[in-house]
Amino acid sequence: MEFQGNDAEEKDKRRGSNIQNAVLRMYEQKVNTDVKICTENSSVCFSAHKLILAARSSVFADMFWNDREDKPETIKIEGVSKQLLALFLWYIYSDELKTNSPDELTELAKLAQRYEVGGLVRACKHHLTQHLIDKNNVFSVIEAAKYFKLEHILSKCSQFIHSECPIGLFEKNEFLKISHDTLLYILKHRSTSNKSDAYVMEGVICWLQHHNKRDRSLLSELNIFSLNCDEFLDLVEKFPTFFTSREISWILSNIIRPGLMNLPPWCKNNSFSCDFSTEQSILDKNSFSVDYRSMVSTSLEIKTYCHRAFLSYCFYEEDGFDGIVVFEIKISNSFPLPTYLVMLELAFGSSYAPTENLELELFCYEQSAVLKKKKISFSLHVDRDHYYVMVNRQMQLQKNHPFVFSLKLRVSGLTKWGKNGPVSNRQFRVAKIPQDIFYNIQLDTSGHKSVCLTPLSDWMVFIDPTCGDKRPIITSMFFNSCFKSKKNNI
Repeated sequence: MEFQGNDAEEKDKRRGSNIQNAVLRMYEQKVNTDVKICTENSSVCFSAHKLILAARSSVFADMFWNDREDKPETIKIEGVSKQLLALFLWYIYSDELKTNSPDELTELAKLAQRYEVGGLVRACKHHLTQHLIDKNNVFSVIEAAKYFKLEHILSKCSQFIHSECPIGLFEKNEFLKISHDTLLYILKHRSTSNKSDAYVMEGVICWLQHHNKRDRSLLSELNIFSLNCDEFLDLVEKFPTFFTSREISWILSNIIRPGLMNLPPWCKNNSFSCDFSTEQSILDKNSFSVDYRSMVSTSLEIKTYCHRAFLSYCFYEEDGFDGIVVFEIKISNSFPLPTYLVMLELAFGSSYAPTENLELELFCYEQSAVLKKKKISFSLHVDRDHYYVMVNRQMQLQKNHPFVFSLKLRVSGLTKWGKNGPVSNRQFRVAKIPQDIFYNIQLDTSGHKSVCLTPLSDWMVFIDPTCGDKRPIITSMFFNSCFKSKKNNI
């Protein structure tokens, strides 16, 4: 009896297989077909059977069997290609999906949902999960995964893009075909570990021009100031009509001298790395790579004084301030070589702003054809009246060659001011002085103008309200030269 039961099951399987093959053969040979399924313009038509279509789709069943006066003999399906319609009908007759293209899987699923062929939707989704991701299909896989809401596939695609060189990926035609939403997803989930967004930005601009768009919202997802001047000018040369002259001017100015000009509206406010939480220098007063006393005793100190009355200025918030000061140092031929900038003295110390309330960064701009921004590591000496920023590597200054620095700082958590001045021992108010108030500051040595200091940005001046004394943000500069232990005033 058991043998007879197994034999009956085998006969049922063979019978089912034979029936399916027979139906498929009838479709291929157009035996007794009674309806035509056509593309939108009727340029291509496939012969089919109403009974089979109705059995697989409730939408077709409604067309053929409900009480309707018109029984269609020809059905036009809008928005499908000949290839897609052939795949659709093949699945209806055979339960076989004959494509692995992510684009076709997506379009088939959309067509299956329109005609309520649920098995086809599930088959398309399953095929995509088994798909191997490579550089030729990663963008179309992302498009399909977004449609099917397959988060794990999206994650795999993002990881693949991050592991590949963007030069090759964003130059492919497949990239130009993706939708706006997919491109936005890629930008939001891209790796931020790359030093420059140059290649990604080039790809985005190519995509915008391919779609005849000038929308800047996609560019706001990128850090334009991760590019150096050469990289940005390369983009301007490749896409001469994309950026406006004002945008070019604003961006170049901020790359060279961060924060000195307004940013284009599509640039993020923190694009030029004003986020101290991610780039804060470590201020550890117990761990120095240089000895402060030795540096003071062997360096030339150049002091800066500020006795002028300012006609135009504004005060920072009373409980703290932040900003960037940019300055240029130029050494004349009469200054002995080698010459190094080794330390900066700030206008305030720990009695004004405790170390835990202070955040600092120091940059230099190496000059070749253009200025290239580089971060300078430093140690901090903490004194009650002054902070001393000691650079951890020698910064050699060449004769008659301008050297540009920028100092970023933030002071927070200060005591509020009262109507008549400070309500605690906070001895300064901090004013922002327009750059054009300052003139070049020069040091005379033996009758020669040896050092020229030029502010390139608005400066901060610390004003003591009790006596009116004013201190520039940088009160002294220390140079390592043959002028050992000699002090000069500017």
